[in-house]
Order: sequence, then structure tokens, then C-alpha cells
Amino acid sequence: MACRVGWTLAIALWALGGAAGCGRSPTAPAPPLPDLSGHWEGAINITRWPLPTPMGMDLTDAGGMLSGLGGGADCRFFPMCGSFSSYAVSGSHNGVRVTLNGVTPSGRTWTLIGTLSNNAARMSGTGSGGDFDPSMWELDRRP
Repeated sequence: MACRVGWTLAIALWALGGAAGCGRSPTAPAPPLPDLSGHWEGAINITRWPLPTPMGMDLTDAGGMLSGLGGGADCRFFPMCGSFSSYAVSGSHNGVRVTLNGVTPSGRTWTLIGTLSNNAARMSGTGSGGDFDPSMWELDRRP
């Protein structure tokens, strides 16, 4: 059965995304974004150093926009401690892809780009900074 509508109505329906009953189903609402607020701990495996550098952060998630503070891990014996001992973090996520940008009190910066696990309990990917090459990282949500 063909769907017949007048020209003006057809344009209006097209602008609204189609007519129900004319072979198109209404667009399903996007699922809500997971809330990534909380404490996260993990490490970054700087490519040129044999030991993973610990990192941790407390994030606040406002509809996919991330902010927080990080550090506090005892990383004094790790070469990248200057980048991960104390920092402010900002970024975003869309429920799958995560971007975190860090800046230390001394001005060192880094960016972590990765993906979020299906249960939103782990994020991992590749990061790089002003004083290190692209390296693998992962963070797990902690209670």
C-alpha cells in the first residue's frame, strides 16, 4: 500500500523525519549516557620505560562532559611521575569513546583517547603527552 499525502504535507513530514505508517518507523531515542563520575585507577605503560606508571583520578560527569582531579598515586620511582603525580583533568565521552586531557601544576600536558567498556567499568586506549610517545593506558572504576 503506497503512502499518499499532499505536496505541502509531504514536505512538512519529510522535515520532521518521515511519516509514521509510510514505511518509516519513528527514530528511537538515544540511550542515556553512562555516568562516569567516581574514582578511577590504573596505569599508563610509557613505551620507552619498562614499568607502568600508576595513575588515578576522581571524575565528575555532567552529561558526557568530564572534569576532575588526579594524582595521589605513589609514582615517585617512575620516570613519568611529573606528568601523573598531580593534575587537573577535563574531557568528554559519548558512551563509547572517551577523551581525557590532563595538565599538571607545572604545565605538562597529556591526552588519553580510548573506549569505554560495555558495563562502563573500564576505559582504555592510547595516550601521549609533551614528554612521552603514544602509549597504552587503562583505568578501572573503583568504589
